[in-house]
Amino acid sequence: MGSVALVIMSEGPNQRRRLNRVLLPIARFVLLAASVVALMSFGGQLLLAPVLVPLQWWAARTSDRQGLIVFTTLATLLMFEVGWMGGYIFTENELLSIAVALVWGAVAGGLFYRTASDRRAVLNSGPTLAS
Repeated sequence: MGSVALVIMSEGPNQRRRLNRVLLPIARFVLLAASVVALMSFGGQLLLAPVLVPLQWWAARTSDRQGLIVFTTLATLLMFEVGWMGGYIFTENELLSIAVALVWGAVAGGLFYRTASDRRAVLNSGPTLAS
């Protein structure tokens, strides 16, 4: 594997860009599929959230606007379910756990979208006429 990385590095930035154009969409699709499976499974949200949410944040920051919205929505849903399950485990009260889940999901989704879109704004801001 090290020799492949050495060949890619010796090829220069063009080869790396071509490789990124192929590998990044595949990685995002695998992440999307894993996120959907975690959401549909029973307990998978609690187990996989510490891994999936940072990866979803990376995918949102490196994607276009559609990817940002898709991965933000997935992270919000995932955190909603984690909040609901955690709230129910600790309180055993359905209404309170739903309230905890709504707050947890809304705060997580808002922060997720804000931080991911802020980074994209910095990346997309090039030289302007004023500078």
